[in-house]
Amino acid sequence: MVPLVLGILVIALIAGALFFYPPLRNSVHEGWSSLFYPKELATVRFIASSNGTGALYVRAGSEFVPHTITDEGALPSETFASFTDDGTLASILLFPDGFTVLAIDGAQVHASVSEKTTVDLSPNKQLLAFTEKTPGSAESRAVVLNRGNKNQTVLGTGFSPFFIDDTRVLWFSSEGIMLTELPSGVVTILEKASVKVTSFPVLSPDGTRVAWMDSTGMLQLRRLEGTVLVSAVTYPDVPDGARLGLGNVGLYVLSPVDAGTEVRRYPLEQGEPKRIYTFETEWNILQLIP
Repeated sequence: MVPLVLGILVIALIAGALFFYPPLRNSVHEGWSSLFYPKELATVRFIASSNGTGALYVRAGSEFVPHTITDEGALPSETFASFTDDGTLASILLFPDGFTVLAIDGAQVHASVSEKTTVDLSPNKQLLAFTEKTPGSAESRAVVLNRGNKNQTVLGTGFSPFFIDDTRVLWFSSEGIMLTELPSGVVTILEKASVKVTSFPVLSPDGTRVAWMDSTGMLQLRRLEGTVLVSAVTYPDVPDGARLGLGNVGLYVLSPVDAGTEVRRYPLEQGEPKRIYTFETEWNILQLIP
């Protein structure tokens, strides 16, 4: 009986220490979080929205904290940002006067009243590719902006342009997946496909894979070789409202659940998806950036 009572007292003392002594509580929390948090997401960032605006979150220790892009504009509630290999951030900012701004590390590059949803920065950081609503129309168009001379090149009616390199842009239209050679203006249809705009298609950081949700709710994954898309992988039964994040080693599907936002990893080749983490947050995660 005595050992049992002593055991209960010890447990009570430990619980009290954890509750009343924050440094100990935090260290245990960090250890617990590190134990179960997948290493492959150690440097992940995500954009989440709440009450009409978005915020970029980065990992700091065992927590995710908001990353301040600028003290003035805010991320729109529906937006898509991108990072270069050295961590340079290209983003869209919404200002109270109604202007939307293309920014690099918070510094304004281009401003207009046209609604914008996606932005990507070329490897040499001289070009920005973005999606904007066509003036006077409900359609969107894919555009490339030269930072130096401010010239704009309209790729066509479409959305989600990504730089494969400094001269080639992959983008999406009602015809399928397109590839534009900027110096010549030559456009190639890589694949005739239906692409769901609201799921935000994704390109891997190394530019070798692309993934999208089609209009039937199927998840499509391809490998890009030159001007050809190969190695078709199709995943059915993806949850409604899912968003995508594509790394060099895995395809991540984010879907809302009661506990927050669940992350599942899908193999880059055919295989079964695996749940790897659940972000316990009341925010709606729009984009996971590996």
